[in-house]
Amino acid sequence: MYFELASDFVINETLKPHVGNNFRVAAPGLPLQCPESGNVTYPKIITTGSGNAIHEPDFFAKIVAMTKKEKPNVVYIGTPFFDREDKYESGTKSFRNIGCRIKRLMVAKECTTPSSEEMRRIIVDFSDVIVVSGGNSLFAMLRWQSIGLDLLIKEAAVKGTVLCGGSAGCGCWFDTVSCIT
Repeated sequence: MYFELASDFVINETLKPHVGNNFRVAAPGLPLQCPESGNVTYPKIITTGSGNAIHEPDFFAKIVAMTKKEKPNVVYIGTPFFDREDKYESGTKSFRNIGCRIKRLMVAKECTTPSSEEMRRIIVDFSDVIVVSGGNSLFAMLRWQSIGLDLLIKEAAVKGTVLCGGSAGCGCWFDTVSCIT
């Protein structure tokens, strides 16, 4: 699949909101600001090094608890693994086991990418939790940026959606990493 990326010479309408704005949901230790109200909030992010470690009982319990719901609405984004079915099945198993409603957002290919309005309904309006698979972080972030999904994820984070994942689903939320030893 081919898609055009922003450069100094090529900026299309979809990418204009990203100019001067690196893709990231959060900068370490800094809050997000709601554009409408001006209120600030710290994003709720749970990450692990391994893709399936979010299903470990302690991590999983924390993710669910952060939503303040017994059965949160879950959105699974498998872009880093090119929307593979097996990764969707393994990435959502714990949520299925407790009876969560799950929507799968497939955007790795143009032919499966929903409209901007549908993505907004799924990401901003529906989600209590967004789970991102492992895989190719760079492909995922560039693809999200090219279709405006990164901005919707930020909007969901501002409203309190829990963001989680492992491996690529860990690194996709930040533009820098700090290690404390």
